[in-house]
Amino acid sequence: MSTLEFDSTYSALTGEHIGGIYIPTAEHDDDYDVILDGQTDTEWRFLTGYTGQYGYNGAVMHASETMTDEAIRKAVREAGGDTFAIVAVGAHDDDNPVFPDEPDYCEESGCAHEPAGWAVIYRAAQVNA
Repeated sequence: MSTLEFDSTYSALTGEHIGGIYIPTAEHDDDYDVILDGQTDTEWRFLTGYTGQYGYNGAVMHASETMTDEAIRKAVREAGGDTFAIVAVGAHDDDNPVFPDEPDYCEESGCAHEPAGWAVIYRAAQVNA
């Protein structure tokens, strides 16, 4: 289980908290699975392929899924990142929940802009010239 906090940035090398970095808002998108600040092209990338959800290999982890701190750091490093954050992912709208295989999800949670899961976002390592 992770001890990392939502909406905080960390070093993938040391695990230490890094302050003063803007963290974009993640939300579901019908065309791209998830997007950041309403955009598809940002300096941040989603870590994908770590969820155990049947038939889904995207970025959004179900609220019941966990990863250890070291597993997250290792996955980010292997993806080429050096800075990462854990973000909540909101549902896009009432008609399209992130987890459509859970028919009672919207009825119980209201769906609209409620957290539907979580994801790890990372920035590629900065190369100094």
